[in-house]
Amino acid sequence: SGVRAGAGWYIAGGTVKKAGGFTKPAVTQGHFMMEGRPLIRTQTVTQLKEDPKWARELVQYPGKDKPEGENNQLFEEWKYDGHKWAMYIDLTLCTGCSACVTACQAENNIPILGVDAVLRSREMHWLRIDRYFEGKHDIVTDGDEANAANMPMTCQHCENAPCEQVCPVAATTHSPEGINEMTYNRCIGTKYCGNNCPFKVRRFNYFNYTKEIPDVQKLVLNPDVTVRSRGVMEKCTYCVQRVNQAKIAAKKVKPVATANDAEKKAALVEANEEKLRIIRSFTSACAQACPTEAITFGDLNDKGEREEPPFGRRMTVAQLSGLGRAYKMLEEINVRPRTTYLARIRNPNPELEPPAPPTEKKADHAAESKGGH
Repeated sequence: SGVRAGAGWYIAGGTVKKAGGFTKPAVTQGHFMMEGRPLIRTQTVTQLKEDPKWARELVQYPGKDKPEGENNQLFEEWKYDGHKWAMYIDLTLCTGCSACVTACQAENNIPILGVDAVLRSREMHWLRIDRYFEGKHDIVTDGDEANAANMPMTCQHCENAPCEQVCPVAATTHSPEGINEMTYNRCIGTKYCGNNCPFKVRRFNYFNYTKEIPDVQKLVLNPDVTVRSRGVMEKCTYCVQRVNQAKIAAKKVKPVATANDAEKKAALVEANEEKLRIIRSFTSACAQACPTEAITFGDLNDKGEREEPPFGRRMTVAQLSGLGRAYKMLEEINVRPRTTYLARIRNPNPELEPPAPPTEKKADHAAESKGGH
């Protein structure tokens, strides 16, 4: 019968038997349990109402949330007089579809290596989707009881970036706008930065992966992004080519020449509004491709409003930064990531929730986390 028939559907005449040989799956994430670490922070709607700042305040360390200049930093504070680019990722909206991964791959000329290279830990994509599992009341007993939570993971563009401090040739540096930049023609491939990155999001070109590409196929490459060569480290750039394109377009906007002072003032206001519109309208490739708008990219120094999208007003990164469920990965080691996550919110039906496990088991895991992880 048909798959959507009212009487249900079935497959007749099928057989299942063991095949010969085996295949090792190629994955980029080697551990799927958080072991009590607060990587993905989850709350229910009820818990969010009771403690709206739980996700932000779960991890404490010396100097957290102190005013600028009073946070016990060994390094001098960065000053951002112009733009201050940042990214926010809402874990509630992320479905793990990998549209952002594909968009990043196409936008930034990232080579596709295949299964053999991934098995050798030579994957090249700048953005990956980490998946973690949670069980009933934090206890995973079998696959049927486990829930999956997805976390897009890319370069966090840390303020105290460990990669910047160990590069012997200053190939990775901090820009005046907060982007952790890569200078490809300066990189000598020591891989110190990759070893020092706590998020493991840096990729090394073991070979010249674009050498054998036919000339016709090279036409699909993005001309605004450098094609990397062998022996060079690469990573997420916050789509710096798009950032610069928007800044150049905004710089070209000039006020219309007028005769009197009142018209000049009005023309200047109109030109400034057009510049803001250009800066606010662009976004990164991953954010543009996300079907649920889980990724938001923008300027933290811009406190204004974005243009209203088709499905309602979307919060800016400056507005998202004030939410109580906004938190940063591995903030306890004081790398101060610029990319921020919004805690995952669940709204389970209490009548469908499984019964609590024995008291002794629940007590063993109660100290590990709150709200599912």
